[in-house]
Amino acid sequence: MTLLLLIAAFCITATLIPPDRSRGALGIFSSWPFVLLCAALASNLACCAARRFILRLRHRARLRLGPDLVHLGLLVLMVAGVLTAAGRREGIAWLAEGDSVRLPDGSSLRLLAFDFESYPDGRPKEWVSTVEVSRDDRVLIPSFDIEVNRPLRAGGLRLYQSEWDAEEAAILVDATGKTITLHQGRVLSSGSETLVFNGIDAHGDGNEGRFSRATAGGEEEELSLAIGSTVAGLRLESIEERLFSGLMAVKDTGFAVAVAGALIMAAGLALWAAQRARRER
Repeated sequence: MTLLLLIAAFCITATLIPPDRSRGALGIFSSWPFVLLCAALASNLACCAARRFILRLRHRARLRLGPDLVHLGLLVLMVAGVLTAAGRREGIAWLAEGDSVRLPDGSSLRLLAFDFESYPDGRPKEWVSTVEVSRDDRVLIPSFDIEVNRPLRAGGLRLYQSEWDAEEAAILVDATGKTITLHQGRVLSSGSETLVFNGIDAHGDGNEGRFSRATAGGEEEELSLAIGSTVAGLRLESIEERLFSGLMAVKDTGFAVAVAGALIMAAGLALWAAQRARRER
């Protein structure tokens, strides 16, 4: 009971930490005091289950597997936690509509569509990534909607809707007719001048872009150019904004073990309840 109370105190402390300090919460769960408490609880449960089992065998008492299965399930869950802490791998893939990424099993994940909704004050409301998984021109998973609480299992991974971002780009055409895409914040050299695209002009109608131009002599100026204007020998053809979906890929080696532990605990609790009800009758 002392161990359980101390572990509960750690969990409550981590829960009360504000979301913007989530790293502090993770630090509590990975700290040596918390790990040692969990190890002590695992040893306690193992010794308790072994002692009960040995005493029943020695006295040839009727087996009561319910409590033992509960203890075993808890131990399996702890093993799952260790496997997750040691073997969990995750990363984020940023995809725009039409982009693809290769999964570890050789299949390909393609973003078919990305829908983003926000509240009137600008806060994000909902974002959904519609994806397709294929291999060798054969569709394995057609048109699956990944939502914040609805991940996709594919290629040995669980794919979650994690983040989103937007990127603006200016489409420029040089004297030869060659098209140049200048992404926001990138630098482009044209002759003796350098050009930086700073994004769409918020005070315009969406058809004007903000640029910074610097000459070889060191002169700099800020420009707001409409589509069709010319700067540094380049004509502004159009301005685009692309939405990017951030899909988090997670590989958790302890997930299957955790499911097994939960099932063992559920079986133990059910058997325990049935044995107790039969004894009372």
